[in-house]
Amino acid sequence: MKAYRINRDLTVDEIDAPIESWKTPDIVWAMLGFDTVNDIWYDDEALFDPGAITASIGRHPRVPLPAYIVGSDGEDFAPPTIPIDLVRLSLD
Repeated sequence: MKAYRINRDLTVDEIDAPIESWKTPDIVWAMLGFDTVNDIWYDDEALFDPGAITASIGRHPRVPLPAYIVGSDGEDFAPPTIPIDLVRLSLD
């Protein structure tokens, strides 16, 4: 499935792989809403790391990187519904 990965250097890549390839069970995942149909997923414990790199993504300050943008379909994941360029423009 398609997703966008926001890297530590603030580049954004489109990935196309099963969710399980990056959303591994060894990370405590947290989610923020990017907009009404897309979500930001990130490592919830990363802010405790003194070397954490964060970014403002849309209206959310200090999101640990890497972070992933996926669409939401109720309780299920879906491909993002926004263009990758809008994700790039949302970074600060």
